[in-house]
Amino acid sequence: MTEHDASTTNTSPTDSSPRLLGAGFLLAAAAVGTSAVLAWIHAGLESGAGNYTSFCNVSASVNCDQVLTSPFAELMGLPVAWYAIVVYTATALCFAGAARLASLAGRQAALRAACVLVLGSLAWSLWMALVSAFMLHTVCLVCSALYLLTLALAAVIWKIASPFPPGDLVLGRESLARVAVLVTILTAAVAAMSGPSAWTSTSPGANDSLSLEQIRESHPDFLKWYLGLPRRSGSAPASDTEAVVTIVEFSDFLCVFCRRNAEMLSGLLARRSGQLRLVHRHFPLDTTCNDGVIRTMHPFACHAAAAVECAGEQGRYDDMSTLLFADQDKLLPTTVAKLAAETGLDSAAWQKCMDSGRGMDRVTADARAGIELGVSSTPTMFFNGRRIEGAFDGPGGYDLAVLTELALLAQKSPPPAD
Repeated sequence: MTEHDASTTNTSPTDSSPRLLGAGFLLAAAAVGTSAVLAWIHAGLESGAGNYTSFCNVSASVNCDQVLTSPFAELMGLPVAWYAIVVYTATALCFAGAARLASLAGRQAALRAACVLVLGSLAWSLWMALVSAFMLHTVCLVCSALYLLTLALAAVIWKIASPFPPGDLVLGRESLARVAVLVTILTAAVAAMSGPSAWTSTSPGANDSLSLEQIRESHPDFLKWYLGLPRRSGSAPASDTEAVVTIVEFSDFLCVFCRRNAEMLSGLLARRSGQLRLVHRHFPLDTTCNDGVIRTMHPFACHAAAAVECAGEQGRYDDMSTLLFADQDKLLPTTVAKLAAETGLDSAAWQKCMDSGRGMDRVTADARAGIELGVSSTPTMFFNGRRIEGAFDGPGGYDLAVLTELALLAQKSPPPAD
């Protein structure tokens, strides 16, 4: 009699857990929907070229957009959200199969597949949560919802697996723990080959000099894309000291992508001192000073830009810019005035400049120049007149753009401007 009871417990544990299977199906279906929202936001960010802001772009520290435009949001050239839709759909189908298939073997096979899929999703969710917290320094609310759903799925799996004996390859809590370790190792291997490589990458050395043929051999897709970009003359002001490559950046202090772009450009300038000149210009997405935007996306962005211009009168342009980008989620006029004082400015002189409108006049002039050059979003850069909308994924793109311009100049045959 004892033997018969054990056999029943070992062979048909799913018969006693229909509610758990139903919960697993509903959680997986909710995860599919959440992944679809992430895919939709990712698509908007890709097509918006910096002019699109999602509903969960709350601040610099709570920002889905920053996560979904990072190199970690794609895997082998495709959005991670697409993979998530496939995996969670398969998980939902496995739970449905475990509840509805006629044969016991079929139900248990579906349940084993669900276990592996959920554990893999949990390992990837943990990886992305660590990336957001310690590398991107921001929280994606929609991503966090997906992580919680995955954690709930793992709890369901753990509960369902309890009746199974240790001998099963997947089911049973001891087996489940071993599978979790294996899946985590595999996830770590995939992660090591994906996003981080775009951050640590491939920046060519500061002393590198490549010909167009060398760039074409090593980065053919990049060169084809870059040479196809439109070029505009007159994007940079004249300079007594002509650098080999001039980069003009149109930016907005309340734009998350602009903050990251500014950091990348600062690193590029440090790496390639003497090879380029960097010109900062303003294009606030704020109708107060910019006729090129239909509606205000970043309130007080014009005020912040004017504050930097007035700080520039005292030689503190860069210092003020750094402070504003660091606190871009709270740039009210009163906050900006406090930040100006922190830079060591003569506060009375700075305030006099702000009251006179000199700073705002310069910002308005920059915005109008941007409109004439076809700027419609931030950041927008011009590398020797070649227009790039948005930021590169990592430092390597900036270096390759500079090296391409250097190679074109070395050939003394740059393409004609439009």
